[in-house]
Amino acid sequence: ERRLPPGDISLTPRERGSLEGVRLLVEEQLFWCVIYWRYYLDRCKVFLKTQRFSKFLNFAFPYFMGWPIKRKCKMQGIATHTAEEVYIITKQTCKALDDYLGNEEFFCGKFPGTADCAVFGGLAQIMWNAPGSKYEKLVTEVFPSLSSYCNRMKERVFPDWEQIICT
Repeated sequence: ERRLPPGDISLTPRERGSLEGVRLLVEEQLFWCVIYWRYYLDRCKVFLKTQRFSKFLNFAFPYFMGWPIKRKCKMQGIATHTAEEVYIITKQTCKALDDYLGNEEFFCGKFPGTADCAVFGGLAQIMWNAPGSKYEKLVTEVFPSLSSYCNRMKERVFPDWEQIICT
């Protein structure tokens, strides 16, 4: 028998359906916006500030990632948009997440669930891997409840966060 996360246990079918939509919004829209901005539009400049790569990889990474990512993003469709449109789509996505979260602690209610793991994964990429960018500001300033949410998830689900990311 599969063990469900606490947030998934008491969900109604309607709530499960809505949360599946939230998960898809993050995994099929926010994901593509972030990787297109990070690897192609920004050429990894901001991202590389958060990584501990060798000098060679710091130099080579943007060249190896840029064009293949653009090609994949063209197939997906996000690369048909301008840089400003990609930012607007990301902002609209964050607004939708902020609206859905409302005053709840987690997307699944009082406890984190499966959808929370997906949302946290997407938002964490912006919050902790885009320092100083307008994308980071979306989560930390424009929609601060998303920043609070990320910190709650980090504390509740990953109390050993610092240890995990340093290994």
